[in-house]
Amino acid sequence: MNICILSDYNIAGGLTALMRGINKYSEHNARCIIWHNDHFNYDEDIILDECGDNFAEACQIVHNADFFYFGRFVFNFPGANIISLINPSNCLVAYFGSELRNNSETFNKFHKKTNIKALTGSDFTITPLLAQSFYHIQNYFTPLGDMDEKEIPKAEKPKDIIRIAAGSAGSKKKGYDILDTTIKKLKSEGLPVELDIISGISNKECLKRKQKAHITFTSLFGGWGLSGVESMWLGHPVVSCIDPFVLSLYPDQPTVIVDKDNLYEELKILITNPEKIIEIGQQSKNFAKKHFSTKELIKRNLYLIDLIMHYDEHIKGGKKAENIYNF
Repeated sequence: MNICILSDYNIAGGLTALMRGINKYSEHNARCIIWHNDHFNYDEDIILDECGDNFAEACQIVHNADFFYFGRFVFNFPGANIISLINPSNCLVAYFGSELRNNSETFNKFHKKTNIKALTGSDFTITPLLAQSFYHIQNYFTPLGDMDEKEIPKAEKPKDIIRIAAGSAGSKKKGYDILDTTIKKLKSEGLPVELDIISGISNKECLKRKQKAHITFTSLFGGWGLSGVESMWLGHPVVSCIDPFVLSLYPDQPTVIVDKDNLYEELKILITNPEKIIEIGQQSKNFAKKHFSTKELIKRNLYLIDLIMHYDEHIKGGKKAENIYNF
């Protein structure tokens, strides 16, 4: 089967990671077409902005595809009228929070009209917005999830100063203003803590910064996301607000669960008990290995593709899976 993966941006590197994993572990063939590049410098296959006026290879990939996997929305490009090629049995659109929240009415009309399936991930604030939605696969791809155990980089063990890493450019939407105020309060009490807000750099540089940190803060809204999973692989405790929807999917998750009322107390416990940082960090790494290895994520996606391609037969019942993936 030829799988064509398309997206406007290579969101968190997940689209090319999906492609590489499919090609590495399965008998299927995948190619990835990204519209625009960005400063994160993720892996790439074909970037449309870099093709000039020559879209021949990208068009050939599209016209040879048996299945289309879109990141965020369906789009055409010169020479490829993709809208005319897709149908409910050969297409999936994987959404992410902001894009769907901002355009939910438009996208919902599209899915109701076409009956094309969607993947919304573990965010209950967007899952109810969309018809034909699956939410059980969280595509938290990171190169760390496909490394040998001995090759996975490890965060430094806590010594004199506890460093807390945070991304998202210090977004107030994720509670970073509250985090900053909390860290200043802890420092004013003489506690050895530093905050490293990471933004505007490549993913490679981000990982280097995280390796020098000991804890990752992700958000006071909506859970840990890819940044948190990436930090779990490094052995960080992840400090985040986790709602019951995420807990229903991952009751075994090891997050240090916080909100605006207990963030100070929970961070103080970690800072004054470095052994807890190491202990929870190991639990985090074990959790990432269980749920977010590349092999695990590829299997989940391939089973979902198989389901969509034979959806009408499966919905009637009595049909076994086309493939069992044992890689």
